[in-house]
Amino acid sequence: MLLIVLVLTSGNAAAVDSGPVHYTGDAELAASPLVTGTGTEADPYVLNGHNFNCTGSSYGLWLQDTTSHVVVSNCVFLDCDSSTTDLYGYALYLQNVSHVTVLSNSFQFCNYGVVVRDSDNCTLDTNTVTSPGYFGMTVSSSEFVELTGNTIIAGEISAVRGMIVSDSRFVAINDSTILGMSGGISLINSDSLIVHDAYLEARLEYGIYLYNCSDLEIELCTIENVAQSGIYCDVSDHVSINNNTFENITTYGLQCTRSDHISFSDNLVNDTNGAVLVSYSEPLIVTRNTLTNSSGAYGIHLSVVSGRIADNTLLDSYYGIYVVDSHEIDLVGNVVLHAQGMGIDATRCNNVSLINNQVTGGSTICVSGIELNDLDDSVADGNTISGDYYYGIEIWTCNNVTVSFNQIGITGQNGIRANGCTEAGIEVLNNTVQGTLV
Repeated sequence: MLLIVLVLTSGNAAAVDSGPVHYTGDAELAASPLVTGTGTEADPYVLNGHNFNCTGSSYGLWLQDTTSHVVVSNCVFLDCDSSTTDLYGYALYLQNVSHVTVLSNSFQFCNYGVVVRDSDNCTLDTNTVTSPGYFGMTVSSSEFVELTGNTIIAGEISAVRGMIVSDSRFVAINDSTILGMSGGISLINSDSLIVHDAYLEARLEYGIYLYNCSDLEIELCTIENVAQSGIYCDVSDHVSINNNTFENITTYGLQCTRSDHISFSDNLVNDTNGAVLVSYSEPLIVTRNTLTNSSGAYGIHLSVVSGRIADNTLLDSYYGIYVVDSHEIDLVGNVVLHAQGMGIDATRCNNVSLINNQVTGGSTICVSGIELNDLDDSVADGNTISGDYYYGIEIWTCNNVTVSFNQIGITGQNGIRANGCTEAGIEVLNNTVQGTLV
C-alpha cells in the first residue's frame, strides 16, 4: 500500500481540500492536485465536490490573474468569517480572471458568498448562499458577468444586501431569489444591466436600489415585503421597468428622482403607501400599470418635465394621480376608481393635457374628480367623472385653460366650479353635467 501525505501551508496554490486555497495564474491551476482538465473551453480546469472549511480565514478559494477556462462546481464553503486589510471573509474570490463558471455551490455562514472583481466573462449559476454576514454576491469593476438561478437566504440576523453590482457593465441577473436580507439588489455606477425574473424581499431597505446607472432593464420580477421602496432610482438614465409585481411595500412601488428616460409599464403594484413617486426627472413614461391599495398617499405622484401617463388603472388609492410643478405632461386614458380624495390633481403646471380619463368616486363623498390648480396652457377634454364628489371638475387660478367635452355625473354640489379665474383665463364648453349640456 502506497500512502502519500501532502502537507502544505495555508494559501498555497496546492493547499489541501479544506481551504483556504489561493491560485495565482494559470500555471498554479495546472499544477494543482485538486484540479482536473486542461483549461481550454472544451476541457476547462474543474474544481468539483470539494469542501472548504474556512473558519478563521478571510477567504476560502481565491482565483487570481487567470485567463484559462475554469469551473468551480458542487463545492461547499463554510464559515469564512474573518477579515484582513484587503479581504473580508470572501468565500470565493475571483480577482482579475476570465472565463470562470461557478456552478451549484453552497456558501454557508460566510461574510461574502462570491466576490467578482476586475474580471470578465464569468458566470455564477444555481448557487446557494445561506446566512451571509454582509453580502451574498458582489460584482465590481467587471464586465460580461451573468448571475443566473442563484438563491440568497438571510440568517436570523439580516445581512446587508443580497447582490451588489458596482462600476461594471454588461451584467445580467436572471432567475434569482433573495430572501430576508436587509436589502435586495444594489446597482451602482454601472451600465448595460439586466435584472430578469428575480424574487426579492428586503427587511430594512429597498428591493432594488439604483444609483448612477444607465441602460438598465428590470422585467418579470416579484418584489414584496419590502421596508422601503420596491425600486429606488437616483441619478440614472434609460431605465426600463416592465411587467413586474410589487406587493406589500411600506413606502412606494417605484421611487425615482433626478433621472432621465424612465419607463414604467405593465406593472402590478399592490398594498403600498403610494405606488409611483417620480421627481426632478425627464422624460417619463408610466403606462398600462395596475396600481391598487395605495393607502397612505397618491397612486401616482409626479414632479417632472415631459411625460406620458396613459392607460393606467388605479384602484382604492388615497388620492389618484397628483401632478405638481410639472411641464408638458399628457394624462390619457387612465382609470381612477374609488380614490378617497381627488381623482386627478394638476397643480402649478403648464402644458398639461388630461384626455379621456375616467374617474369614479368611492363609498363616501370625495373632494373633486379633477382638480386644476394654477395651470397655464392646459386642457381637460373628454374625461368621464362619476360618483360622490363635491365637484366634478374644480378650477383654481388658471390661465389659458380649456375644459371641454367632459361627461360629469356626480351627486355632489357642482359639476364644474371655477375659482379666481378671469373669463380670458379659462374656456368651458360642450361639457355634460348629469345629462345637461353646460
